[in-house]
Amino acid sequence: MIFGVFGAIYQTRIYRLIAYSSIANMGYVLASLCTCSYFGIMASMNYTLVYLLSLIQLFSVLISVRFIRNSSKIRNIVDLVSLYNSNPWLSWILVFSILSLAGIPPFPGFSAKFLIVRALILSENYIIAVCVVCLSVISCAYYIRLVRLLLFWNKDFAYKSSREFVPLTETQAALISLITIVNLVLIFLPYELFDFIISIFNLYWW
Repeated sequence: MIFGVFGAIYQTRIYRLIAYSSIANMGYVLASLCTCSYFGIMASMNYTLVYLLSLIQLFSVLISVRFIRNSSKIRNIVDLVSLYNSNPWLSWILVFSILSLAGIPPFPGFSAKFLIVRALILSENYIIAVCVVCLSVISCAYYIRLVRLLLFWNKDFAYKSSREFVPLTETQAALISLITIVNLVLIFLPYELFDFIISIFNLYWW
C-alpha cells in the first residue's frame, strides 16, 4: 500500500500513475483478506468488483480518445487539459471514475473502502485500519490533481495546449455509457452489490 501510494504521487505518465494506484488498491484488498474473517473476505471481493468497474470506466475513455493530429492516445497527465475543450462529457466521466477510485463519497469506491475498514476494525486490526485511512487520504492528492487538470486548470494554458480529439464511434460511446450507468446505479445502491456477493457465496460455497 505504502509503495503504491507514494510511488503514484510523482508520476507524470497517466498509465504509470494508474499502475501504482492499482498496487495500493490491491494492498487494501490483501489487508481485508488478512483478517481471515467471513466479513473481510466478502469486503475484499466487493472492493475488487467495484474497483474493476471504476477501472474499466477509466480505461474505456483513455483507450477510446485519440488526438486528430497524430492519432496518438493520452499518455501524460497534462494531456487531460485538452479533453475538456474537445469533449466535456468524457471529462466528467473521467472525473466520476477518478473520484470513485479515490474513495470519495458518495461514489461507489467510498462504500467499498468503508467495508474494508470496517472489516479491519471488527477483527481488531486497528493499526492497519488507521494505515488504510491515512493512505487513502494521501492518495487523494494525485487523484485530485487529475481532476484539477480536467476541470480547473488555467483556461489560457488550456487554450494554448488544446488539441482536438477524434470523435468517438457509436460502439465506443455505447460501451462508455453502459459502464457509467452501472457505476451510477452503485451510487444509489451502495451496499446492494455487497449483499449480492454474500448471497451468491452462501448459495454455492457455504
